[in-house]
Amino acid sequence: MRSALAAGAPVQELVLSSRSVAFTDTLPRDPERLLDVYVVPDSIFARMSDVEQSQGVLAVLDEAPVSWEAIRDADRIVALDAVQDPGNVGSIIRTAAWFGIDAVLSGPGTADFFNPKVVRASMGGLWAVQLAVVADLPAAVDSLSKSGYLAYGADAGGVPVNAWRPVLPSLVVLGSEAHGISGNVLRSLRGLVAVPGQPGPVEALNVSVAFGAIAHEWVGRHVDTQAPLPGQS
Repeated sequence: MRSALAAGAPVQELVLSSRSVAFTDTLPRDPERLLDVYVVPDSIFARMSDVEQSQGVLAVLDEAPVSWEAIRDADRIVALDAVQDPGNVGSIIRTAAWFGIDAVLSGPGTADFFNPKVVRASMGGLWAVQLAVVADLPAAVDSLSKSGYLAYGADAGGVPVNAWRPVLPSLVVLGSEAHGISGNVLRSLRGLVAVPGQPGPVEALNVSVAFGAIAHEWVGRHVDTQAPLPGQS
């Protein structure tokens, strides 16, 4: 919650359990932003929260995903193609925020950004990246590709991520846990990127873990074609 307030998230109200009143002493002090704060008995708070062992703090916020057209200036966009598990979606958002990925684009079948499990798993990352939702992900990926984005997909059949040389602006699509990237999206991709592993009983990485490896290379291996090579002026 502190990270949401520090990032300027649209928090309208706070509800605290009686055991968590001291939380208000740790909040950022902003005289231009006064929040309504309500304190309720622990027994009532327990019925309001869906977490068995909560910290005793709930917030009411405006949901504010941006229009997907508004993220066209982003250097790096990760697109979610029917990633259903809220924990995975939250972890992907958290990872995107950690590595400085600019935006997360969500298509049909993906867990809602403001699902409580997504919010918790994002660990504050929800407020550090741009969030956009589209009704037609294949059309959005195709439009971005035609406007200059190089679109890649995470897939076990792709080139090893340590041999990947992404160029900005670019887009990485993560497919559903069960079915991978849909055929309609695949048609707009420049190529596929894989995270290689050791032969064994494990068939695939968790999608959020795979994205962590890809994001690390995406940020660290980017070659800016406008910059001089080492040793050149």
